[in-house]
Amino acid sequence: MASYFESQPKRYYQDYSSLSDEAGKWLADRKIKLVGIDTCDVDLHLYYEKPPFKPPNHTKNFLPNNILIVENVGGEIDRVINKKLLFIVSPLKWTAEASPVRIIGLEYE
Repeated sequence: MASYFESQPKRYYQDYSSLSDEAGKWLADRKIKLVGIDTCDVDLHLYYEKPPFKPPNHTKNFLPNNILIVENVGGEIDRVINKKLLFIVSPLKWTAEASPVRIIGLEYE
């Protein structure tokens, strides 16, 4: 999806894959620490069309369980599919609910 960010922005923000509520719960039950996704959100855009905005992964699966969310991973993600990687995710040092990050993937055996 990252390739659509500039070439087809409407498609990027409205026609993307996300995680279902069940998938988010499954990840939360396993006490994962971080979810990274190559789309603009872990929840469908439909959850943001009318108040109250209650996207399930944000409001009940991830944030209450201190699971960090990295959206818009993009970049050269295709080069690391099916490889074992150690990810280093470095946000800016500021107090806010969101931050741009630099993601570094170190390949290992």
